[in-house]
Amino acid sequence: MPLVSLVYDPYFAALGGGELYAALLAKELAVDSRTTLLAPVPDLRHQLNRRFGLSLAEIDWLSRPQLSNVQVSKLSRCFDRFVCLTLGDPPVNQARTGILVIQFPVGAAPSRQVLASYQAVICYSRYCQHWIRQRWGLDAVVIAPAMPGLPAIQPTLERQNLIISIGRFQADLHNKGYRALFTTFSALVRDKMPTWEYYVIGGSGQSQRDRAFLRELSQLAVRCRVKILPDLARGELLRYLAGAKLFWHGAGCEEAKAPERAEHFGISIVEAMSLGVVPLVYAAGGPLELVQPGWNGFHWSSPAELSRLTIELAGDEPLRRRLADQARRTAAHYLPERLRSEFRQLLGRIER
Repeated sequence: MPLVSLVYDPYFAALGGGELYAALLAKELAVDSRTTLLAPVPDLRHQLNRRFGLSLAEIDWLSRPQLSNVQVSKLSRCFDRFVCLTLGDPPVNQARTGILVIQFPVGAAPSRQVLASYQAVICYSRYCQHWIRQRWGLDAVVIAPAMPGLPAIQPTLERQNLIISIGRFQADLHNKGYRALFTTFSALVRDKMPTWEYYVIGGSGQSQRDRAFLRELSQLAVRCRVKILPDLARGELLRYLAGAKLFWHGAGCEEAKAPERAEHFGISIVEAMSLGVVPLVYAAGGPLELVQPGWNGFHWSSPAELSRLTIELAGDEPLRRRLADQARRTAAHYLPERLRSEFRQLLGRIER
């Protein structure tokens, strides 16, 4: 009898790194089992393909808003494998094989009964691994995210004076530090870099709070000479990246004392690096594992430091190109083949 698998992402909304991760795991499970993706939103397979260039034609989609943990637990009983993404309070697994993907440990640790029902716990980065151990006393296996694949586009030799940020426009605990980035750029373009532009690209959330957040952000963007580009197709996003020089990332910069608000990994940073866009990332969270200062990008800890590093790279093209070359090499380590191999090895260990 064929295997059946269920991947549950209770946070599926604006399309970001978590949604890509869930989709890639579902695709790997679909290699040898009929796989269903359970989410609280209508079928987003078309949007996932548009944003990430990732076809989920072989995946079934099950839309169930506001399911309780008890309901999800009962549903898992109908499957051989259950993969559950969580920030906290996951359901009891009743499938034969359960894998808990802890995006970040928020709130109290799950009960012993819940944890004992899963055969493996995985996470995105050593940063997440540290906080899972610190807060919940669990040892998680790191299986880092991956890009959908190498971009089918070549970076341009003559790049524009363009800075790009990528991140969802969602009124949640993960707002990417946009306000600080916008005001920093406004001062730079006024005083030091008048020919430069700054584009911010991301998926938009669908709730009223999300739409209000995007409206407010758009008003600030106009005042700061920033261009917001929501919900671009993957081809459009890659074309912008292929012509850009610098990538700004600021998740966590506005609330440095809240570790859950830092970037948990940063797959958008990897996408930018794959096209030779030099990353300047806030010095916290998962991006510290991707970016080595002076080798493939830089870290910054304050708007003043971000401004200084940006001005330095804008005025030193040989340095920018050297960092860009190393950034491309780094990004090549984060392809789907590596994620699939590590996930398949994990399955092999727990299903023996």
